[in-house]
Amino acid sequence: MYNSNEMYDLGLAFLNSGEINFQEGAIKNRAELQNVAGIVNLAFACELFIKCLLNTVGKEKKVHILDDLWQEYKGTCVENASKIEALVMDRLVTDFSFEELLRDDSNVFFNYRYFYDPNCLNEITTIH
Repeated sequence: MYNSNEMYDLGLAFLNSGEINFQEGAIKNRAELQNVAGIVNLAFACELFIKCLLNTVGKEKKVHILDDLWQEYKGTCVENASKIEALVMDRLVTDFSFEELLRDDSNVFFNYRYFYDPNCLNEITTIH
């Protein structure tokens, strides 16, 4: 099993890094690339946080697909998962449900980290 504290701390580091990428003027004249870096960092932070939750219940998955990871956790800890979903949705302004957001943006980390690869561009979708 992984060290949950280290996973959580690393998730926070990627979260903070991703947030910095979206601060106005963080990288002048490179807004598109800056946004891609932010998206990758934020998606990886989500992955690490979900894997940390899985780790606390003795499960380990080596995939990047957020929806698969979340469904695994939710299947184990329904009540906690529902509370987390409610907390997340309370902080968002969106017409989408938690399930829709996670499903539609489930593979963002994988797709956007290869943004420069023309073979991957057809996999990139608009994120919510």
